[in-house]
Amino acid sequence: MFPSAGMTGCMKHRSVAPALCLLVALSCGSTQQPLVIAPAAPASEFHAAAAGICSKLDVSRIGDRTFIVYGDTGYQLRDWNPGEELAAAQSFVEVRGPQVMRDLSLLKGLPSNAGGYVPGDVTMGGRTLQEAWLLRTTTRYARRGAGALFDHDLEPYTWAGAGWSRHASNDFVQLPPSARSLPDLPVDTLCARHSPDLRFIRVTSTVHLPTGNVWVAGRCQNDSHVNYRPTRIMVAHGAPGATQWEVTDAPASAQLDAIVNLGLYARRPDDLYLAAYEPFVSLDKRVPYIAHYDGKAWRVEHPPMTTGITSISGSEDGTLWAAAGRELWRQDASGQWKRIALPPLPFVAHFHPGAVRITTVHAFASDDVWVGAAFTARIKQSKHEEATDVRGGALYHSRPLEHPLYCDAREPAEEALVQVQEAR
Repeated sequence: MFPSAGMTGCMKHRSVAPALCLLVALSCGSTQQPLVIAPAAPASEFHAAAAGICSKLDVSRIGDRTFIVYGDTGYQLRDWNPGEELAAAQSFVEVRGPQVMRDLSLLKGLPSNAGGYVPGDVTMGGRTLQEAWLLRTTTRYARRGAGALFDHDLEPYTWAGAGWSRHASNDFVQLPPSARSLPDLPVDTLCARHSPDLRFIRVTSTVHLPTGNVWVAGRCQNDSHVNYRPTRIMVAHGAPGATQWEVTDAPASAQLDAIVNLGLYARRPDDLYLAAYEPFVSLDKRVPYIAHYDGKAWRVEHPPMTTGITSISGSEDGTLWAAAGRELWRQDASGQWKRIALPPLPFVAHFHPGAVRITTVHAFASDDVWVGAAFTARIKQSKHEEATDVRGGALYHSRPLEHPLYCDAREPAEEALVQVQEAR
C-alpha cells in the first residue's frame, strides 16, 4: 500500500473470492469495492503496472528515483473555445523497487486544487533531489493567428530542501548546472535563416546527465494556426560551459506536412536520436521518422514500422525503443528492429475493447523500461445515465510491481490510485 508521510498501520489486504480482485485504498478508512478483472495475462517481457480512468499516466525521473505522474491532461478537442484553459490536474507517487510510496513532503510548496491535485501538467527532472526541478504547465487553447494551437504558461520550481520553491527562469530549471552559462534560447531569431517571419516553437528537450549536455528541439512557425510549409525542425545543442547554443537543421521529410510533435534521446553527445510525428493526423496516415546525429551530421534512418513514432528512448547497451501507434519496437545494438508485445490491459471489466495506442517509452536501463499507453473507456457515471467515452491510460514496466495500480482521476488525488491484489 502507499503510506503517506507519518502514516502507519493503514488498511491491509483482505481475502476475496476467486476471479475477484481487491482495491486497497491509499489512505486509511476507504471502502473501495472489489472489482472483477480478466484472467492472468499471457507471458510478456512487460508487466501491467497501472491502468484506469487517468488520461495522464507517465513517469518522471530525478536521479535514480522514479515517479509515476497521474491525473487528467484536460485535453478535449471537441467544442473548445479560443482562450479556454485545459482542466489538467495531476499528482505523483514514487516507485521504490516493487513498491509504490506516497510521500506528501514531496508535494510541499506546490499549488493544489480542491481534489488535492497540482493544477496543470507536471514534469520533473534533475541529477539528484538536491538539483531537482519541476515544471507546472498550464495550457489554453490559442486564439486564432497565434501561430500555435495552444498557449502554454510554464511555472518552474526547484527543490529547496524541505519543499519546492518557485524559480524565475523557465529554461534555467531544466538545464544541468554545467550548462547554466547558456543564454535563453533566441526563439524570435532562431529560424530567421529560413524566413524572417518565422519563430521557433519549442517542443521538447533532453539532457545527457553524465556529461551535462542539453538539446532542445522545435519547429519553425509563422503566426498562422496551420503548419508552416515546408516543415522545418531545428535542434539547439548546449554544451557544458558554453555561452551560446549550437543550432542545426534536422533532415527535411516530404512526408511530414503538418504540425509535428518531437522526441529526443541522447545516448552520448555524438549519439543523438530525433523522432517526429503528426499528432493531428490519423494513426493510419502517420509516417515513421527517425533521424540520427553522430556529432557531425544528421542522417535519416528507415525503421520498419509503418506509423508515426510518438516517443523514443534507449539505454547504454545500444538498445533503442520506439513507441509507434499501436506498436512497441526495440532495436538491438546490431541495428535489428523487433516488435515487442505488451500484455492485455488489466481491469477489463471497466473498458470496452477499443484500440490501445502506445504513447511513451522511457528506458532508464536495459532492465528498467516504462511504456505508456492511451485508450478510450466507455463508462456510466450512474445507472440512470447513458455510457460516455472518457480517456484512459496505462503503464507497463519491465519489472513487476508488488501489485498493479488502478487509477481514477475522478477521485481525490490521495484516493485516485489504488493497489489491486489478485485473488489466489
